[in-house]
Amino acid sequence: MSTTNSNIQKEAIQHGLSSYPCAVYDNVLHPDYRTIPLHWHPELEINLVTSGHAELILNFHSYTAQTGDIILVNKEEVHGFFQQGKQPFTSTSIVFHPDFLDSRLTDDIAMDYLAPIKNHTLLLPSFLKKECPEDAVYQAVYEKLCRIFDCNHKKNRGYQLLTRALLLEILYDLIPLSTAQKTPLISRRSESIKKVLDFIEQNSTRQIRAEEAAKISGYSKYHFIRIFKEATGQDFSQYINQIRLEHAVTLLKDTSLPVTEVALSAGFSDAAYFSRKFRETYHTTPSAFRKRFK
Repeated sequence: MSTTNSNIQKEAIQHGLSSYPCAVYDNVLHPDYRTIPLHWHPELEINLVTSGHAELILNFHSYTAQTGDIILVNKEEVHGFFQQGKQPFTSTSIVFHPDFLDSRLTDDIAMDYLAPIKNHTLLLPSFLKKECPEDAVYQAVYEKLCRIFDCNHKKNRGYQLLTRALLLEILYDLIPLSTAQKTPLISRRSESIKKVLDFIEQNSTRQIRAEEAAKISGYSKYHFIRIFKEATGQDFSQYINQIRLEHAVTLLKDTSLPVTEVALSAGFSDAAYFSRKFRETYHTTPSAFRKRFK
Protein backbone atom coordinates (compact mmCIF):
# COMPACT_ATOMS: atom_id res chain seq x y z
CA MET A 1 0.00 0.00 0.00
CA SER A 2 1.36 3.38 -0.92
CA THR A 3 2.12 5.95 1.73
CA THR A 4 1.51 8.92 -0.55
CA ASN A 5 -0.73 11.82 0.45
CA SER A 6 -3.41 10.80 -2.04
CA ASN A 7 -7.01 11.33 -0.93
CA ILE A 8 -8.23 8.30 -2.88
CA GLN A 9 -10.95 6.61 -0.83
CA LYS A 10 -9.67 8.33 2.28
CA GLU A 11 -12.19 8.22 5.10
CA ALA A 12 -13.38 11.74 5.87
CA ILE A 13 -13.86 11.12 9.59
CA GLN A 14 -11.65 12.45 12.36
CA HIS A 15 -11.11 9.66 14.85
CA GLY A 16 -11.00 11.09 18.33
CA LEU A 17 -9.76 14.61 19.15
CA SER A 18 -6.48 16.35 18.47
CA SER A 19 -5.84 16.04 22.21
CA TYR A 20 -6.80 12.34 22.21
CA PRO A 21 -6.37 10.94 18.66
CA CYS A 22 -8.04 7.67 19.49
CA ALA A 23 -11.64 6.41 19.29
CA VAL A 24 -13.53 3.21 20.11
CA TYR A 25 -16.50 2.11 17.99
CA ASP A 26 -19.17 -0.57 18.27
CA ASN A 27 -19.93 -1.71 14.71
CA VAL A 28 -23.03 -3.59 13.53
CA LEU A 29 -23.85 -5.06 10.12
CA HIS A 30 -27.16 -6.83 9.44
CA PRO A 31 -29.38 -7.61 6.43
CA ASP A 32 -30.47 -3.94 6.14
CA TYR A 33 -26.90 -2.62 6.32
CA ARG A 34 -24.63 -5.30 4.96
CA THR A 35 -21.42 -3.44 4.26
CA ILE A 36 -18.76 -1.16 5.60
CA PRO A 37 -17.54 0.10 2.19
CA LEU A 38 -13.91 -0.08 1.17
CA HIS A 39 -11.96 2.84 2.64
CA TRP A 40 -8.63 3.75 4.22
CA HIS A 41 -7.33 6.17 6.81
CA PRO A 42 -3.96 7.30 8.20
CA GLU A 43 -4.73 5.73 11.60
CA LEU A 44 -4.13 2.16 12.70
CA GLU A 45 -7.20 0.08 13.55
CA ILE A 46 -7.70 -3.02 15.69
CA ASN A 47 -11.02 -4.90 15.45
CA LEU A 48 -12.36 -7.61 17.74
CA VAL A 49 -15.20 -9.55 16.12
CA THR A 50 -17.91 -10.13 18.76
CA SER A 51 -20.55 -12.03 16.74
CA GLY A 52 -21.42 -13.34 13.29
CA HIS A 53 -19.15 -13.58 10.30
CA ALA A 54 -18.32 -11.40 7.32
CA GLU A 55 -16.10 -11.24 4.30
CA LEU A 56 -13.22 -8.91 5.01
CA ILE A 57 -11.34 -7.19 2.22
CA LEU A 58 -8.01 -6.07 3.66
CA ASN A 59 -5.27 -4.62 1.50
CA PHE A 60 -7.06 -6.17 -1.50
CA HIS A 61 -7.08 -9.69 -0.08
CA SER A 62 -10.24 -11.54 0.98
CA TYR A 63 -10.63 -13.20 4.40
CA THR A 64 -13.46 -14.66 6.46
CA ALA A 65 -13.80 -12.81 9.77
CA GLN A 66 -15.77 -14.53 12.52
CA THR A 67 -16.48 -14.36 16.24
CA GLY A 68 -13.33 -13.92 18.31
CA ASP A 69 -11.01 -12.96 15.47
CA ILE A 70 -8.72 -9.98 15.94
CA ILE A 71 -8.09 -7.90 12.80
CA LEU A 72 -5.27 -5.40 12.54
CA VAL A 73 -5.35 -2.71 9.86
CA ASN A 74 -2.05 -0.99 9.18
CA LYS A 75 -1.80 2.66 8.21
CA GLU A 76 -3.47 3.44 4.85
CA GLU A 77 -4.53 -0.13 4.11
CA VAL A 78 -7.79 -0.35 2.16
CA HIS A 79 -10.37 -2.40 4.07
CA GLY A 80 -14.10 -3.10 4.23
CA PHE A 81 -16.60 -5.64 5.60
CA PHE A 82 -19.43 -7.50 3.85
CA GLN A 83 -21.89 -9.23 6.20
CA GLN A 84 -22.56 -12.91 5.46
CA GLY A 85 -25.54 -15.03 6.55
CA LYS A 86 -28.57 -13.99 8.60
CA GLN A 87 -26.88 -13.32 11.94
CA PRO A 88 -25.75 -9.72 12.51
CA PHE A 89 -22.02 -9.15 12.33
CA THR A 90 -20.73 -7.08 15.22
CA SER A 91 -17.30 -5.91 16.23
CA THR A 92 -15.64 -3.40 18.51
CA SER A 93 -12.73 -1.43 17.15
CA ILE A 94 -10.16 1.06 18.31
CA VAL A 95 -8.80 3.52 15.73
CA PHE A 96 -5.75 5.55 16.72
CA HIS A 97 -3.09 7.65 15.09
CA PRO A 98 0.51 6.41 15.51
CA ASP A 99 1.33 9.78 17.09
CA PHE A 100 -0.87 8.76 20.02
CA LEU A 101 1.90 6.37 21.09
CA ASP A 102 4.75 8.78 20.40
CA SER A 103 6.61 10.34 23.31
CA ARG A 104 7.79 13.19 21.00
CA LEU A 105 11.35 12.15 21.80
CA THR A 106 13.87 10.84 19.31
CA ASP A 107 14.55 7.75 21.35
CA ASP A 108 14.94 4.05 20.56
CA ILE A 109 11.18 3.46 20.80
CA ALA A 110 10.39 6.16 18.26
CA MET A 111 13.23 5.27 15.89
CA ASP A 112 12.97 1.47 16.00
CA TYR A 113 9.20 0.96 16.19
CA LEU A 114 6.92 3.99 15.91
CA ALA A 115 8.61 5.68 12.94
CA PRO A 116 8.70 2.42 10.89
CA ILE A 117 4.99 1.88 11.59
CA LYS A 118 4.24 5.43 10.44
CA ASN A 119 6.28 5.18 7.23
CA HIS A 120 5.02 1.68 6.49
CA THR A 121 8.33 -0.13 6.70
CA LEU A 122 7.10 -2.18 9.65
CA LEU A 123 3.80 -4.02 9.09
CA LEU A 124 1.82 -5.51 11.94
CA PRO A 125 0.19 -8.91 11.33
CA SER A 126 -3.29 -8.68 9.82
CA PHE A 127 -5.04 -11.55 11.60
CA LEU A 128 -5.06 -13.28 14.96
CA LYS A 129 -7.52 -16.17 14.73
CA LYS A 130 -9.61 -17.35 17.66
CA GLU A 131 -9.22 -20.87 16.22
CA CYS A 132 -5.87 -20.99 18.04
CA PRO A 133 -6.88 -19.99 21.60
CA GLU A 134 -3.75 -21.61 22.97
CA ASP A 135 -1.74 -19.02 21.09
CA ALA A 136 -0.13 -16.85 23.76
CA VAL A 137 -0.06 -13.78 21.50
CA TYR A 138 -3.79 -14.06 20.73
CA GLN A 139 -4.68 -14.38 24.42
CA ALA A 140 -2.47 -11.47 25.44
CA VAL A 141 -3.85 -9.15 22.76
CA TYR A 142 -7.45 -10.26 23.37
CA GLU A 143 -7.28 -9.52 27.11
CA LYS A 144 -5.73 -6.10 26.56
CA LEU A 145 -8.26 -5.17 23.89
CA CYS A 146 -11.11 -6.02 26.24
CA ARG A 147 -9.58 -3.76 28.89
CA ILE A 148 -9.16 -0.94 26.34
CA PHE A 149 -12.79 -1.17 25.21
CA ASP A 150 -14.03 -1.33 28.81
CA CYS A 151 -12.08 1.71 30.01
CA ASN A 152 -13.02 3.79 26.95
CA HIS A 153 -16.70 3.04 27.45
CA LYS A 154 -16.57 3.85 31.19
CA LYS A 155 -14.19 6.82 30.80
CA ASN A 156 -13.03 6.77 34.40
CA ARG A 157 -10.36 9.30 35.31
CA GLY A 158 -7.06 8.31 33.71
CA TYR A 159 -8.55 6.04 31.02
CA GLN A 160 -6.40 7.76 28.40
CA LEU A 161 -3.26 6.73 30.28
CA LEU A 162 -4.42 3.13 30.48
CA THR A 163 -5.37 3.07 26.79
CA ARG A 164 -1.95 4.26 25.69
CA ALA A 165 -0.18 1.85 28.03
CA LEU A 166 -2.21 -1.13 26.81
CA LEU A 167 -1.70 -0.20 23.13
CA LEU A 168 2.04 -0.10 23.71
CA GLU A 169 1.83 -3.52 25.37
CA ILE A 170 -0.12 -4.83 22.35
CA LEU A 171 2.56 -3.41 20.08
CA TYR A 172 5.16 -5.29 22.15
CA ASP A 173 3.14 -8.51 21.75
CA LEU A 174 2.91 -8.05 17.97
CA ILE A 175 6.46 -6.99 17.15
CA PRO A 176 7.75 -10.61 16.90
CA LEU A 177 5.03 -11.31 14.28
CA SER A 178 5.57 -8.09 12.33
CA THR A 179 7.22 -7.81 8.93
CA ALA A 180 10.06 -5.39 8.28
CA GLN A 181 10.67 -3.84 4.86
CA LYS A 182 13.60 -1.77 3.61
CA THR A 183 11.27 0.47 1.62
CA PRO A 184 7.50 1.08 1.81
CA LEU A 185 5.48 -1.51 -0.07
CA ILE A 186 4.13 0.21 -3.17
CA SER A 187 1.92 -1.88 -5.40
CA ARG A 188 0.95 -0.67 -8.85
CA ARG A 189 -2.21 -2.75 -8.63
CA SER A 190 -3.18 -1.24 -5.27
CA GLU A 191 -2.67 2.28 -6.51
CA SER A 192 -4.64 1.58 -9.68
CA ILE A 193 -7.59 0.07 -7.81
CA LYS A 194 -7.63 2.95 -5.32
CA LYS A 195 -7.91 5.39 -8.23
CA VAL A 196 -10.82 3.40 -9.66
CA LEU A 197 -12.60 3.19 -6.29
CA ASP A 198 -12.35 6.95 -5.91
CA PHE A 199 -13.62 7.43 -9.47
CA ILE A 200 -16.63 5.17 -8.79
CA GLU A 201 -17.43 6.99 -5.56
CA GLN A 202 -17.47 10.34 -7.36
CA ASN A 203 -19.40 9.15 -10.44
CA SER A 204 -21.69 6.39 -9.17
CA THR A 205 -24.84 8.31 -10.14
CA ARG A 206 -24.01 8.15 -13.84
CA GLN A 207 -23.30 5.27 -16.19
CA ILE A 208 -19.76 3.93 -15.77
CA ARG A 209 -18.40 1.53 -18.32
CA ALA A 210 -15.68 -1.00 -17.55
CA GLU A 211 -13.62 0.39 -20.45
CA GLU A 212 -13.61 3.82 -18.80
CA ALA A 213 -12.52 2.43 -15.44
CA ALA A 214 -9.88 0.26 -17.12
CA LYS A 215 -8.38 3.34 -18.76
CA ILE A 216 -8.10 5.05 -15.37
CA SER A 217 -6.45 1.95 -13.90
CA GLY A 218 -3.87 1.76 -16.65
CA TYR A 219 -4.71 -1.85 -17.45
CA SER A 220 -6.45 -3.41 -20.42
CA LYS A 221 -10.15 -4.10 -19.93
CA TYR A 222 -9.52 -7.86 -19.66
CA HIS A 223 -6.84 -7.50 -16.96
CA PHE A 224 -8.76 -4.74 -15.16
CA ILE A 225 -11.90 -6.88 -14.76
CA ARG A 226 -9.79 -9.72 -13.37
CA ILE A 227 -7.74 -7.70 -10.88
CA PHE A 228 -10.78 -5.67 -9.75
CA LYS A 229 -12.59 -8.83 -8.67
CA GLU A 230 -9.47 -10.17 -6.99
CA ALA A 231 -9.01 -6.88 -5.12
CA THR A 232 -12.59 -6.20 -4.03
CA GLY A 233 -14.20 -9.65 -4.01
CA GLN A 234 -16.94 -8.39 -6.37
CA ASP A 235 -17.48 -8.04 -10.09
CA PHE A 236 -17.18 -4.48 -11.39
CA SER A 237 -20.93 -4.14 -11.96
CA GLN A 238 -21.75 -5.74 -8.59
CA TYR A 239 -19.54 -3.25 -6.78
CA ILE A 240 -21.13 -0.25 -8.52
CA ASN A 241 -24.62 -1.57 -7.74
CA GLN A 242 -23.66 -2.00 -4.09
CA ILE A 243 -22.46 1.62 -3.85
CA ARG A 244 -25.69 2.80 -5.51
CA LEU A 245 -27.87 0.66 -3.24
CA GLU A 246 -26.20 2.12 -0.15
CA HIS A 247 -26.95 5.59 -1.48
CA ALA A 248 -30.55 4.54 -2.12
CA VAL A 249 -30.92 3.25 1.45
CA THR A 250 -29.92 6.67 2.77
CA LEU A 251 -32.41 8.39 0.49
CA LEU A 252 -35.22 6.01 1.50
CA LYS A 253 -34.53 6.71 5.16
CA ASP A 254 -33.87 10.43 5.07
CA THR A 255 -36.12 11.76 2.29
CA SER A 256 -39.67 11.38 1.03
CA LEU A 257 -38.66 11.08 -2.63
CA PRO A 258 -40.78 8.60 -4.63
CA VAL A 259 -39.05 5.26 -5.18
CA THR A 260 -38.55 6.04 -8.89
CA GLU A 261 -36.72 9.26 -8.03
CA VAL A 262 -34.66 7.44 -5.42
CA ALA A 263 -33.59 4.98 -8.09
CA LEU A 264 -32.60 7.74 -10.50
CA SER A 265 -30.82 9.77 -7.81
CA ALA A 266 -28.82 6.72 -6.76
CA GLY A 267 -27.67 6.12 -10.32
CA PHE A 268 -30.10 3.46 -11.59
CA SER A 269 -31.59 4.25 -14.99
CA ASP A 270 -34.40 1.70 -14.61
CA ALA A 271 -36.68 1.65 -11.55
CA ALA A 272 -37.70 -1.99 -12.09
CA TYR A 273 -34.04 -3.08 -12.21
CA PHE A 274 -33.39 -1.04 -9.06
CA SER A 275 -36.27 -2.74 -7.22
CA ARG A 276 -35.06 -6.18 -8.28
CA LYS A 277 -31.50 -5.54 -7.11
CA PHE A 278 -32.81 -4.01 -3.89
CA ARG A 279 -34.87 -7.14 -3.11
CA GLU A 280 -31.92 -9.39 -3.91
CA THR A 281 -29.72 -7.52 -1.44
CA TYR A 282 -32.10 -6.52 1.36
CA HIS A 283 -34.82 -9.19 0.93
CA THR A 284 -37.62 -6.62 0.87
CA THR A 285 -39.00 -3.95 -1.45
CA PRO A 286 -37.81 -0.34 -1.29
CA SER A 287 -41.27 0.78 -0.16
CA ALA A 288 -41.45 -1.82 2.63
CA PHE A 289 -37.94 -0.91 3.71
CA ARG A 290 -38.91 2.76 4.01
CA LYS A 291 -42.03 1.96 6.07
CA ARG A 292 -39.93 0.28 8.73
CA PHE A 293 -38.18 3.60 9.36
CA LYS A 294 -41.36 5.69 9.35
